[in-house]
Amino acid sequence: MTELRKEVARNERLVAQELYRRGQGADALAHLARALNYDPKCTLAAEAAVAMLNRWSFPVPYAVHAGDGHSNSGTIVFSPDGGLVLTACGTQASIWDPHTGRRVAVLSGHSEEINEASFCPASQLVVTASDDKTARIWDPRSGESLTTLRHKGEVDEAAFSPDGRSVLTVSDVFDDDCYESVLWDAQTGKMLLTLGHDDFVSSACFSPNGGQLVTRSKRSIRVWCASSGVLQRTLTGSDEGEPDDRDTICVSGFSPDGRLLVSTSRQGVRVWDFSTGELVGRLPHSEAVRDVWFSRDSQELVTLDAGYVMRVWE
Repeated sequence: MTELRKEVARNERLVAQELYRRGQGADALAHLARALNYDPKCTLAAEAAVAMLNRWSFPVPYAVHAGDGHSNSGTIVFSPDGGLVLTACGTQASIWDPHTGRRVAVLSGHSEEINEASFCPASQLVVTASDDKTARIWDPRSGESLTTLRHKGEVDEAAFSPDGRSVLTVSDVFDDDCYESVLWDAQTGKMLLTLGHDDFVSSACFSPNGGQLVTRSKRSIRVWCASSGVLQRTLTGSDEGEPDDRDTICVSGFSPDGRLLVSTSRQGVRVWDFSTGELVGRLPHSEAVRDVWFSRDSQELVTLDAGYVMRVWE
């Protein structure tokens, strides 16, 4: 277990404590689960989760399937309709019935580690991203591989659009003097768009309404039209001049209502009006901000810095 994974697990546990104190028990339990995903030997997180479950008046699942016994489970997620559970471990993923504990299907076909796996919004498809330079789209009921999206490098991320009709991937490919993320047709596997950065693309996502694509590198966040691939705006972590290490963008994310986009760096948090690209707020920190979370009503923002100090902002 690397020190980094232990540190991330500790951060997740601290976030869970604060959320539970604020009465957000379900969200707190989710963060404890993430802590155990990063560090299965984190007894403090396990004890906190058990204590929390014991205080609640609902039946606890009788079985948890978290891997093949040979490596840590990289993904554990419910389908959006709540009818299935997806786990990914090593080179294969599995689909489970959460009510019976029965394995519904095995998604087998990758030759290298799976980095990410997720359902489409309608729960009818699953996408996996792997170090074998492919992303695959699966039928979660039968386990059949429907489409293979081939890349030139390892695939770090893959996610469906809000309407489930396309998939956005991130891979460590440097081609034509730029790093790329790619938009694909989920049904045909056809490449629709390539989105370039002059720096390594660390993540990519759809806007909540699916109309824009957002890619993030260390130096900038770029917003693209999802239908044409036209670059609409570029957001940076610096004000003027050449950016330095303090301007490195660590995390970015949307508010639930889709109106705001946040980015973090060692200089604090920046809040952007997503529709205009206007910088509407700065939240200063004395240390690098490791993560941010919006409340469900988008009215509050929680930040966690490298000193394990959590702040709540309106």
